Amino acid sequence: MVRRRFHRGVFALAGAYNLAWGVYAILDPQWLFRLAGLPLRNSPHIFAGLGMVIGLYGILYLEVARRPEQGGATSRLVVVRAHRKNTASRIHRAPCLPI
Repeated sequence: MVRRRFHRGVFALAGAYNLAWGVYAILDPQWLFRLAGLPLRNSPHIFAGLGMVIGLYGILYLEVARRPEQGGATSRLVVVRAHRKNTASRIHRAPCLPI
């Protein structure tokens, strides 16, 4: 794999960042509202659930960092799922990835 060390480093950083963000969002789901000066929410479990999803992405990124040669399908899945979440009004299919 060309630039293997670079890819491992990028995915390891992304995985560590997402895990840290996810764990902190689960442990303190009101932190973002306090930071932004917004009123605290009555339903922090929604933000904690978001932290769980982001933490899961962190685990997947760390798996790709561990074995970048075999992480192509995993990394495509993460990118496709994130893209689908951001463009919910359109349906996209990855031609090389069965979902």
